[in-house]
Amino acid sequence: DLHTIDLEDFKFGKTKISSFRMVDSSSQELQSLLDDWALLSSRLGVRRSKAPESISTESALIYDGVKLLATAIQDLDQSQTVEIQSISCESAIPWEKGSSLINYMRPVI
Repeated sequence: DLHTIDLEDFKFGKTKISSFRMVDSSSQELQSLLDDWALLSSRLGVRRSKAPESISTESALIYDGVKLLATAIQDLDQSQTVEIQSISCESAIPWEKGSSLINYMRPVI
C-alpha cells in the first residue's frame, strides 16, 4: 500500500525504498470504480479532501474476491437450478452446490 502513503518527507533524503504494486492504477475497471465511488460520495454528502487516485491493496483484494464469488454464482445459476435456501455456518452438512461453486471459481484462481 505504498501508493497510499505520502513520501514527500523522504524526497531529498538518502532513503531507499523498494516496493511493488498489486493494484494496476491504470486499469479502466479501477478508474470506473473510483468514479462511481466519488459520485456516490457526493450524492451521500460525504466530504473528501480529494478524490482517491487508487484504493488500498486490502480493498482491491476484497473487491476481487466478491467479484469472483458473484461471477461463479451467476455461472452456476446458468448451468443448474440454484434455489435460495437457509443454511447455517454452524452445520457440518455442506451446501449441495458448494463443490460445483468452487469448480466455477477454480479457473480464475
